Amino acid sequence: MTGRDTFEQVRWATQLVNRGLVSAETILSVARNRREADESLDAALRRLGLISGTNIAATVSTPDPGGTQVESSADRVFAEELAKLLGSNTAAADLTGPETLSFSPEGGLESGSFGGAEDYDRFRVVRLHATGGLGQVSVAIDGELNREVALKEIQSRFADNADARARFTREAEITGRLEHPGVVPIHGMGVTPDGRPYYAMRFIHGRSLREAIDEHHRGDRPLLEFRELLQRFVAVCRTIDYAHGRGVVHRDLKPDNVMLGPYGETLVVDWGLAKFLGSTDSEPVERLATPAPRHDLATLAGSIMGTPQYASPEQLGGRTAEVGPASDVYGLGATLYHLLTGRVPFRPGTLSDLMRQVAAGEFLPPRQVVADVPAALDSICRRGMARDPAARYASAGELANDVERWLAHEPVHAHREGIMERWSRW
Repeated sequence: MTGRDTFEQVRWATQLVNRGLVSAETILSVARNRREADESLDAALRRLGLISGTNIAATVSTPDPGGTQVESSADRVFAEELAKLLGSNTAAADLTGPETLSFSPEGGLESGSFGGAEDYDRFRVVRLHATGGLGQVSVAIDGELNREVALKEIQSRFADNADARARFTREAEITGRLEHPGVVPIHGMGVTPDGRPYYAMRFIHGRSLREAIDEHHRGDRPLLEFRELLQRFVAVCRTIDYAHGRGVVHRDLKPDNVMLGPYGETLVVDWGLAKFLGSTDSEPVERLATPAPRHDLATLAGSIMGTPQYASPEQLGGRTAEVGPASDVYGLGATLYHLLTGRVPFRPGTLSDLMRQVAAGEFLPPRQVVADVPAALDSICRRGMARDPAARYASAGELANDVERWLAHEPVHAHREGIMERWSRW
C-alpha cells in the first residue's frame, strides 16, 4: 500500500468517524471496493470523487486533544474490520496512543454513506422519469422491500467532474440528514457498476407548487383553494425553518422545488445548491454576467447560486459571505409573490437587466398586479422580499407565523391595519 501505512490509515479513518465527518459504513464500503489491493484508502476516496479540495481539510487537520482514541466497543469493531480490509491484522488496542493524526492539505472528504456497486443491484430501473442539470431520476423497484423508489444518478457527462460529483453527493448527504416530514427520505446511496454516485429516495406522486399555482390562476381562484395553497406555503416555511436549525441553507427556493402529494404532503426538493452554514463556495462569481437561456426559470448551477427570478440580491450580487437563512426568507417571499399574483416578481429580460431589477428591488407590489390581493398578505410578501436582509423576517418560522395569523383572521406583524380593515376582519 502506498501513502500512509495501514496503521496510519486506520487511525486517520477513525478520527473522521469520531468527529462525525463521515460514517463508519462509508469508510468500510470504500475500503471493501478498492480497485487494487494496494490502493490506499485516501486514494480510493479521491477516485470516487469523495475528496474535494477545501471542505473539511482545516477541520480534520486540527488534532483532537490527546490524539484519536479507540474507546468504545463500536470503535474497536470498526477499526479491526477496516484494518483487515486494508490488509492488516492490527488490533484495535494498537490504535490508541498519544500521537495525533494529520490530514493531507490537498483534499477534504465530502461525506456520505456510499455503498458498493453490489448494492446497486438492489434496484431495478423501470423508466426514466426526469433529467435535470446535473442528475437524472428514474423510477425503480427496490428489490429488497418491493417498493417503488426514485433513483437519482449523476449524468454520465459529469461522472469524471470532481466538483459535480461533490455537489451531487452533498445533495444526498444534506437531504439524508434532514429528517423532517417536509424533506424526501433517502433510502440508500452508493455507486453504480461504472462508478457513478447514486441515491435512492421516496418517489413522490403529485405535482409541483408551480403547477398548482398556475392552475389556480387559470381558473376562478376560489377562496378555499387559495387558503389551501397558503397552508402549503406555511408548511414549506416550517420545513426551511427546520433546515436552518440544522445549519442548512437551501439557496434555490421556488414553486418548482416544492412537491404537493395527494394526501396533504408538502415536500421541499432539490437540495443540490444547499450548503452548510459557515462553509464556502468554490464557484467563481465572475461568471455571473454570462447570459443563459430561460434564466427566468432555470437554476444556473455553477454560476449564480439560485434561480435569478427568486434569488436574493446578495446571491445575485455574488456576496457569498452574506448568503444565509435571510436569503432563503427572500426566496420564500418571492414564492409567495408567485402564489399571490400567478407570475414571477421581475420582468423578463437579459440577465444583467434582471440582476439590476433585483438589486434595486424593482418589482410591482402584489396588489398592483392582482387588485384583490389582501393588503396584509401584500405586506407580508414585500417584507419577505426586502432588499436589506435585516429588514426581512428574522426567520422562516416568523414568516409562517404571519401567514397563519392572516389565515386565522388575526392582525399580522408586517401590516398596520386601518379601522376599516380591522372592522372587516370581524
